[in-house]
Amino acid sequence: MAIEEFGKAKEDWFTEQLELPHGIPSHDTFGDVSAAIDTEKFSECFSSWVTDLAQLTEGEVIAIDGKCLRRSVDKASKKAAIHMVSYMGPAQRPSVGSSKS
Repeated sequence: MAIEEFGKAKEDWFTEQLELPHGIPSHDTFGDVSAAIDTEKFSECFSSWVTDLAQLTEGEVIAIDGKCLRRSVDKASKKAAIHMVSYMGPAQRPSVGSSKS
């Protein structure tokens, strides 16, 4: 359900990028799409991506963590929650990024 809420909060942006003649898909549609994913193929693709990432960073560990801040949704203004991503890269200096629409 959260992904549907996110889509509705960002509907203006999505409709600029995609043809959505019926609006943002429902959470049931997102569930159907997720259920249709070939898990073996997804696993292969994910493993390939991780291998490429390890080569690009010369084997350095990059720790990535994402969070959605609780109670940061502003329904009255139709603004999505604040999403934060932090990572600890090869230089071991933490970085944080956030977004609120």
